Amino acid sequence: MVLIKLAAILVVIVAILCFRKPLYIAIIAGILVSMALFGIDISTSLELVWRGFSNPETLTVLAGLYTITYLQRMLETRNLLRMAQQDLDDIFHNRRINASLAPIFIGLLPSAAAVNICADIVEAAAEDCLDKEEKSFVTSYFRHIPESFLPTYPSVLLLVGLSGVAMSGFVVGMLPLVVALFALGYVFYLRKVPKKYDGVEADTSVSKGKAWLSLLSHLWPLFLIVVLIIALNMEIYIAVAISIVLTAIVYRFKGKELGRFVVTAFEFQMLLNSALVMVFREFIQESGAMAALPEALSFLPIPLPIIFALIFFIGALMIGNNAIVAMTTTLAFTTVPDGGLPFAILLMAFTYAAMQLSPTHYCIFVALDYFKADFVGIVKKTVLPILCFLVITVLYYLLLAAIF
Repeated sequence: MVLIKLAAILVVIVAILCFRKPLYIAIIAGILVSMALFGIDISTSLELVWRGFSNPETLTVLAGLYTITYLQRMLETRNLLRMAQQDLDDIFHNRRINASLAPIFIGLLPSAAAVNICADIVEAAAEDCLDKEEKSFVTSYFRHIPESFLPTYPSVLLLVGLSGVAMSGFVVGMLPLVVALFALGYVFYLRKVPKKYDGVEADTSVSKGKAWLSLLSHLWPLFLIVVLIIALNMEIYIAVAISIVLTAIVYRFKGKELGRFVVTAFEFQMLLNSALVMVFREFIQESGAMAALPEALSFLPIPLPIIFALIFFIGALMIGNNAIVAMTTTLAFTTVPDGGLPFAILLMAFTYAAMQLSPTHYCIFVALDYFKADFVGIVKKTVLPILCFLVITVLYYLLLAAIF
């Protein structure tokens, strides 16, 4: 029954999105269905809504979204993103690399608003070679590859910390799957983009060394944020605030400009969607459905590690990667005590895969809003690459399990 109830909630959310209704309406519907199916009363529901809106994680997410959007407005005003696009052209002379490598670089920023920055570059590189759903896929998919293995993301830190595996071993062990992710994105969609712009000869007059320095000079506000997060373990919104101040000084922004950005950076629907996703997560956690999943899936005639991989997949699909990793990793490694590094890699890969299909993953909707694309359309574009990735993951896990 737990699986049926979770499936029903997911169907309601996706069905509403199929009718091109906003994400916040779909999530509110998902919350109401959760209340009905799991018997959550009004009093408890009001408490969960308050907890979802006011908990520190939600506030950190919203602050990160707002400050990154503010910084994006600053970079756009000084044309720094467009100049960075030209720098990538000067370095690689390859549109495919621009459309993939730039989102991966910017994916080092753990904020959904960074997707808009990626989308700008993907749009310039892909032009009419990809349709709007394919551009949305390329933007979101490549932007999230770093989230599958780098310790700048909470889900990686939580999984490694709770599992007891070494961070260095985990990062190295994930690299073959990172290569697989890049290869699948290339084979399915990126190869549709020509390497060169039609009728435009590559400008080889700029040396690669100068082009790299120029790229650094145009994207240093973003690289600074990554350094502050990694080196000082700084909260995203604090790191971005520091970058905003330095950017304002270096590029001599006037007070009138900065005041205008205060308003234009406030994207109400994106902030509301993000907050409601956090509220929805509270309802699913309150329902006890995640804790009941191991027993619900125990009837499957498959190995226990794969059952836990499916639990992580379903959990990430419903409540997000950070929540399912925090809730279930200890149980998973207690149940499979000899799982070690192969098991950690399996769980993270399935978690990553689910997030690329989840209707509660607000990064996807930032890309969809940018390209005016459709959620069902991007799911259709995503399913086959992700299925291929899951098959590769299971085979890789079996190989690692045999070695370790």
